Amino acid sequence: MRVLLTLFIFLCLVGCNQQPSKNRYRRTSEVKKREARVDAILKDVSIELHQKKGLKPFGSGGRTSHGVEKLNLAFQYYNTVGIEEGRELLLVAIETFVDAVNADKQIRPFLKSFPFEPKNVEIEIYLRNSDGTKPAPENLVILSAIDGILKYEIDDREAKWLRTVYKETYERALERPTDITWVPEPLPDFSKFSESGSKIGIVR
Repeated sequence: MRVLLTLFIFLCLVGCNQQPSKNRYRRTSEVKKREARVDAILKDVSIELHQKKGLKPFGSGGRTSHGVEKLNLAFQYYNTVGIEEGRELLLVAIETFVDAVNADKQIRPFLKSFPFEPKNVEIEIYLRNSDGTKPAPENLVILSAIDGILKYEIDDREAKWLRTVYKETYERALERPTDITWVPEPLPDFSKFSESGSKIGIVR
């Protein structure tokens, strides 16, 4: 009798565990569909921006584990630019990216919020000279748009640190203001990063 009771309990446990297995399979299937759609969009936008603006794809990613919340793309651009030209590159990249996500009906069920907004995409553009060398210290080296804030950075080689010289909101950038003043942000307190207080390498 005890053997039969043990067998009955075992069969019940096996039966109860079958449904979670199906759920796991369904979740895995949904994840694959989501990742495939995200990858397709990232690839298409990268190709389009390379063709339109000469931006060379350099990396991609996103925050998608609990719904597509953010997507990001990184590029290299082999030309020196000022803030106004850099702004145009960022605006075109942001608008192309956001439009591509919102136009894709297959990704829509996976979006954490719809419509996708400029704050939901991240763009980083790493600048080089046309021959591939580093820009001069007074020139911009990185353009970025993260959380709806556009930033323009130089490489302070003396301090061995990246310094933001100008930043603006996406909404302000759309107005394309011309009253631009470079104001390098203060250097951090290096002693917080090193007990000796010595300067350390570039971080972001």
